[in-house]
Amino acid sequence: MSSAPALAPALSIVVAVKDADANLPAIVALLGPAASDNVEVIFVVAGAPPPILTPADAPWRVLAADRAALIPHLWRDGVEAACGKAVAMTTAHAIPASDWVTALLSADLETYAGVGGTIDLDLTCSPVHRAIYALRYMDVSPPQTAGDVEEIAADNAVYRRADILAQPDLLAEGFWEPSFHRRFRAAGERLRLDPRIAVAYRGCERPADFVRQRFAHGRAYGFDRASIASPAKRMLFPVLGLAVPAVLLARILRRMRSKSRIGRDGLRTLPWLLWFTLGWGSGEFSGYVDALLRRPRKG
Repeated sequence: MSSAPALAPALSIVVAVKDADANLPAIVALLGPAASDNVEVIFVVAGAPPPILTPADAPWRVLAADRAALIPHLWRDGVEAACGKAVAMTTAHAIPASDWVTALLSADLETYAGVGGTIDLDLTCSPVHRAIYALRYMDVSPPQTAGDVEEIAADNAVYRRADILAQPDLLAEGFWEPSFHRRFRAAGERLRLDPRIAVAYRGCERPADFVRQRFAHGRAYGFDRASIASPAKRMLFPVLGLAVPAVLLARILRRMRSKSRIGRDGLRTLPWLLWFTLGWGSGEFSGYVDALLRRPRKG
C-alpha cells in the first residue's frame, strides 16, 4: 500500500467501505489506474480491510476504522488524512462511471464549495436495495440538469477540502453533509449539480444495519435542525416530528411514480420503505428531543 504523497495532489478520493466488499473489484479496477501523483485514492474501511485492498504494491492508501463506524465517520477520517486541495467522496455501494475521475478533476471548485453528481440505480438491485435507493437518492436520480442547487449527495461529490476543515466542530461528529452545506450557504458559498459526475448505486446493505444507520442519520439531522432554531420552534419540532414517517413515505411514493426506472417498484418496495421511514422518523424525533435537553449550537 502507498503512503501519503510527498507533494499535494490536485484531488483526493475517499471511498467509505462498509458492508460492500462485493463491489470492490469493480471499484478497484477503475480507481487503481487513476491513482497517480495528481490523484490520491484512500479507502476507509469499517473493520478489517479485505485482502483486495491490501496488496503490497497497491497505489492507494487504506485506513481502518471501528467496525461500528458509520459512513460519515469514515468520510471524516478520510478527509482528515487526505492531502489534496479537493476531496471527493463516495462509498463502496456506488460504482463510478468510466469517466468519473476526469469529471471530478474538471469540477468548478473555484466558484463552488462543492459539486455533486447523479446517482443512478443499478437494475440488478433487489427490492430492499431499490427501496434504499428510493429513500436516499431520488433527488439526484438522472436525468438532471446542471446548475446551482441547495443540496448535493456526498455519496458522489467533490469539495474544497479547506472548507470542510474550517468546520472542526461539525467534522468531529463526522461528515454529515447537510450540516456542512448549511454552513457553506450561510457563508455565501454555493453548491452545484453536475450530471457528468455519475455513479450507479449497487447496494449491499443488510436491512437491519440500514435501519440503524437511518436512525443515526435522522437523529443527526433532527438535532442539527433544532439546535439552530428558536426556542419556540425547538418546542414545536417534536410534535411535528411524529408525522415525519408518513410525510416522508408519501413523498417517496409520489417521486417514484415520476421515475420510469423505479416507478413500478412501489408494491415490492413498500414493506421496506415503511420500515426505513420509521427508522428515520424515530431518529429525527430523537434528535429534536435531544436538542431540547442540550445547549443549542449556533449556525
